Amino acid sequence: MDFDVRKSVHEQGNGQYNMNPVVRIFEADAVGTISGETDPAVPRAVVYAFPADTFGGDNFDDAANSAIVRDDGSFTLAGLPPGSYDIVVAADGYETAVYVEDVEVEAGFDTALEDPIALTPEG
Repeated sequence: MDFDVRKSVHEQGNGQYNMNPVVRIFEADAVGTISGETDPAVPRAVVYAFPADTFGGDNFDDAANSAIVRDDGSFTLAGLPPGSYDIVVAADGYETAVYVEDVEVEAGFDTALEDPIALTPEG
């Protein structure tokens, strides 16, 4: 079971937020994960997995899943159906972009990225 905070909290436009919980239930052996780290470590940055070639630059609702970067720069994108994914990172002070393309996910396995994702500073 996966509680998706990104899709559960909605800004109302008056400075207040509304929570409508979104929970996904899946069989652990039917999905896979992608794990890795960012360089530099930017705690609370968000890493997104988009089905390959679908990131349009402004609609994060289409992401298959997302994860918050831990203090040490590591992250795990869980509950991903088998397929190919592009990894997008959004972090304050860095470009929001596709940083890794065509990461293959297999059911029941963790796909560990070999190298840290080198974030590009804005500007």
